Amino acid sequence: MTADTAPAPKEDGAGGPVGFYAPSPLSAGASPAALALVRAAAEGRLAFYVGAGVSMSAPTSLPNGADVQRRVAQRARDLLGVEVQSPAASEPTLEELGAAAGALGEAVLDQLRELAAGAIDFVRRAPELRP
Repeated sequence: MTADTAPAPKEDGAGGPVGFYAPSPLSAGASPAALALVRAAAEGRLAFYVGAGVSMSAPTSLPNGADVQRRVAQRARDLLGVEVQSPAASEPTLEELGAAAGALGEAVLDQLRELAAGAIDFVRRAPELRP
């Protein structure tokens, strides 16, 4: 197929090619999702945990993903009463935690959710504001 016989790129209905981000003009107003984010930020209820080390520097000093996993695993182990099976391991495997949670039934799932949500104190962290 030559350039003069190639099909024209499809458009997304807004004049842009399909698959590309085409922002709405500012005159269109903000979306409900954007307004919800603004309200949450204004009420002090918005935190971004973006990974790649962004939140690890001062003043937030949040842990990296491996540290979060260790904290959640330690707390889950204690909640579920799981003993580490491998002498070389310091934490239970996901399989060990899953088996223990399954044996305790669905009632423990809410406790696990609370445990995971409370593993990191996002509320009292200083915001990291960068220009």
